[in-house]
Formats: sequence, C-alpha cells, structure tokens
Amino acid sequence: MSTSVPTSTTTALMTTRICPNATWNNTYTVVGGGYSAVNYGSITDIFVDANRNVYASSYANMAIMKFFVGNINPILVGNSMPYMPMAIYVDAAGTIYSCEIRNGLNGSTQGRVQQYVAGNTTGTTLLGGTGCNNTLTSLCGCGGINVDKQGQLYVSDTYNNRVVLFNVSSKVVNYVFGTNAVFGSSPNQLTKPWSISVDANNNVYVFDNFIQSQYATS
Repeated sequence: MSTSVPTSTTTALMTTRICPNATWNNTYTVVGGGYSAVNYGSITDIFVDANRNVYASSYANMAIMKFFVGNINPILVGNSMPYMPMAIYVDAAGTIYSCEIRNGLNGSTQGRVQQYVAGNTTGTTLLGGTGCNNTLTSLCGCGGINVDKQGQLYVSDTYNNRVVLFNVSSKVVNYVFGTNAVFGSSPNQLTKPWSISVDANNNVYVFDNFIQSQYATS
C-alpha cells in the first residue's frame, strides 16, 4: 500500500502550548453544564478553540455541542445520529472533524469520520460509514483523530488495530501504522488504538490498550 500522501493546506493547524513550569489555579470555573434540548452527559472528548470556546462530544446524546465563553448552556453544532462521537478536532475556521462509531451486524463496531462545517449540524462523511472490514476506506471503530500541519487527518481505526491518514483535498487514504487488523505489543503493532496526537514536526503519538505510547515519525 502507498505511504506517500499529496500535500494539502486546507485545514489550519491549531496548537496548544503550556509552559513547562506552569502553576495550576486550584479554583475552578464551570464552563458547561445543562442543556435544554438534550439531556447532557457521557462526554467523550473536548476541544478548546483559540477564543476559549469549548466543543464537547456526547456519546449518549449522539451530538456535539459548543459552549461559548461565559455561557454554560451550549448550542448544538453537530448531530451525529445514528453514530456516537468519540473524538473531535476543530480547525481555525470552526470546521469540526469527528471520529464516530455505531454498533453493526454480528457485534461489529462501525466507524466513520464526519465533517461539520460551521453552521451545518448535519455534516458530511469523509471516511468510513460503509461497514466494518480492513479495506483502507473502511473503519472498524474510530477512537481518535488529529490533524497535521498540512491539514491531513490522522485517524485511529480502533478495531483494525491501525492508524490511517486521510487527505481532505484529494480524498486519498493511506496506511500509517499497525499491522492491519492484527493486534499485538511489538513495536510495529497496536492493540485497539484510541487517543492520537501530532506535533509540529509531524511525529505521531498513539495511545493503545497495552497502556503504552506508540511513536512514529512521518
């Protein structure tokens, strides 16, 4: 399978820098809670944008909400039904990329990556949503998502035990890491990968169910 991916600049990379000797304030502030349209709960992920607005994905409600600074009552920004959002990333334009799952036939877990442009709660499926198998365009679960500085999406294909890379512009999917549906603890293997992060040098960090960080350099 190909490992070369066309360069894309469609998605602005947002990074968070915390001083290594930062001191945390022990006094907390409630930034979200309560939702009149949906019983709010079962949060799977949060994302804070440059304006300190908080996006939250709710597994139980099959929805993504946005909390504006100073307002604990959110607005609905993504309706993921019948899928459940597990991880989210929001770019500088307010476009949401959501890693979502649903139960499929024979106990399988289907996955998809959904794109919600600001102002559109319905969204568009970018990857997956076609059942669970180990082809590159299929996802068996979807536990983590992140974006590199070229605007490409790194996706944890959880039950295929791999990480794939999706180019938003060209729609090209490439295999990155793992042994394609075979789990394990060897340096080249993953077991149910979840959270994923990409640094400024395009190094990829993956957390899997062997409670270890897997590291790869692009």
